[in-house]
Amino acid sequence: MGAVSNRGVDILLTGYPVQNDNFQWTSTVNMSYNKSRVEKLDENASIDPITGKRQITTDGFVGYDILIREGDELSAFYGYKRAGIYDGVPGNWDPQTMNIPGLIGEKVTYKDRQVIGHGLPRWTGSFINTLNYKGFDLTADLQFTWGVQVMQEFFHSTEGRFLTSGIDRLYQEAWHPTLNPDGKAQAIRLANFGMGSNANADDTWVADGSYLRGNLFQLGYTFATNAIKRMGFSALRVYANANNAFLITSSDYLGYDPDNSSRLGDNKWGANRQFFTYPRPRTFTFGVNVTF
Repeated sequence: MGAVSNRGVDILLTGYPVQNDNFQWTSTVNMSYNKSRVEKLDENASIDPITGKRQITTDGFVGYDILIREGDELSAFYGYKRAGIYDGVPGNWDPQTMNIPGLIGEKVTYKDRQVIGHGLPRWTGSFINTLNYKGFDLTADLQFTWGVQVMQEFFHSTEGRFLTSGIDRLYQEAWHPTLNPDGKAQAIRLANFGMGSNANADDTWVADGSYLRGNLFQLGYTFATNAIKRMGFSALRVYANANNAFLITSSDYLGYDPDNSSRLGDNKWGANRQFFTYPRPRTFTFGVNVTF
């Protein structure tokens, strides 16, 4: 159906800031950069009337699709940009460029769809430090992703159908003619499971998917050989691990974990599209290594 190229760079740097008889510190930075490009599509693809390039829209969901277009990156979110909230005042919206809203207090979106985000990260990597002091050892592994967006499809239910599901966006930002006339979310109305609400996707569903994760912290102690020979051991080490210790995300991301894509049905092209996902567990492990 076409051809895609990927271009990038991998960087691996290892340093030894401190190395002596009592204390050793090893630090490793691993980074990968990648950018995809759709080089060509076959004759079955449609022609974009604006750019004249061949393109395919696929794997859609309530108002947006995944766009595959010559010259663009893969996993592009192709949808609407929000123009504002329709407040019922004549002249506040232009029917030539915006969708005509159905109810006062509904969000208004531009008529022409465009690329509103990308689901594949530009940068991924880790920063790992290992420290040894006499019998103690400490490992800290930080994982990061930068330069990617997440399509928060759970807004279809949480905002469009007025369900909270753990997010307070409606409570803080719902439009109201007097209490919150500058609200960014549509007005809260009594509805039968969302009938009459505007649950179509737009760019306000897209969040910065960059994050910093405390992937692993491990603290261990290895007993001196002379101390354990009397116990019949040749080596003895005790340790404690904390996996997924913390996660720092952008303020506009309202899900549990941006590195956890989920989709109902087909998801061949749409990385970083989240409907509803379980949070990644935080685990603690205690162990003993014994050598006889």
